[in-house]
Amino acid sequence: MGRAMIIGVALNALILAGCGAAQKIGPDGGQPVSPSNQPVTFFQNALTPSVKMTLDPDPIVAGVAQQIPHVTPPTKAVIVYLPVYPGATSTKPVTAIGDMGTPMDGDLVDGTLYFKSRDSQLQIKAWYTQQLKKLGYTLGGQGQSGNFGKMTSVYYDFTKGDPPGNPTKAPDINLGFLAQKQDGETIFKLKTSYIVTPTRPKDSYLPIDIVKVVLTNGKSSKTITDKTWITNVVQMMNELQVSTPGMSSGGPSATPGTTTNIAAKFYRENGSEANVKFSLLSWTVTIGNVMLNCGTSLTLEKTMESVFSK
Repeated sequence: MGRAMIIGVALNALILAGCGAAQKIGPDGGQPVSPSNQPVTFFQNALTPSVKMTLDPDPIVAGVAQQIPHVTPPTKAVIVYLPVYPGATSTKPVTAIGDMGTPMDGDLVDGTLYFKSRDSQLQIKAWYTQQLKKLGYTLGGQGQSGNFGKMTSVYYDFTKGDPPGNPTKAPDINLGFLAQKQDGETIFKLKTSYIVTPTRPKDSYLPIDIVKVVLTNGKSSKTITDKTWITNVVQMMNELQVSTPGMSSGGPSATPGTTTNIAAKFYRENGSEANVKFSLLSWTVTIGNVMLNCGTSLTLEKTMESVFSK
């Protein structure tokens, strides 16, 4: 996902001693916890020691969202407990440390914590890579920023296996460093971002007893009764998540003559039907009146279009 964090979250006098201290995975396995009316919480008992970070709507995205009808910032609280490098202490925000950029999604929340340590970038990055691996994270990308040809920062994006659809089910974690030490100390920041998933209405899920699908692309129409094809498509559509109107990223640009919209009718054993619309231009699937985001996967789009290429 590679999200950018703009908000600085205060951390009062955090000092963690013991450079070689080991961290332990807690009983929650790092899975999100969100009982009724409670915040969405990640990694509360997963690693110790850790620091609590409350994510807020990104101010840049919120400013854009105000100009788009029917788009409001998320109100559900999101809390992430992050491992903190042993011996690191909090420091003031350093805007010179770059990041991967801010996605224009109305449901984005994020936050940033800044630290300093006597240890090197290499030591700190290796430690975080090891700790985040325990939570199922891998290095998903990296970059650097500069000014007048001089590198000012480097940053790394850690992600946890994306499920079908968008947004992801785990926060992105970014680790960024100021290129040069300040007074003998390495300055770094932890950035966390998460797209709060709107609740998908129950009536937007396709039933599992679908026996026939009729696809219409303009004047062309195809009927599918293959059980494997139907099962796969139903599963992919039921894994999609609600799209944020006017904010979510679109799919690849369609070229002249390619499929842009596919209308589908899913028939159950009892003869009842569900109407579905797939849009390549907006990268969405609409079931009834509910718009769902297809995410970055091409699998569903290719599966639908393959019917007309035969």
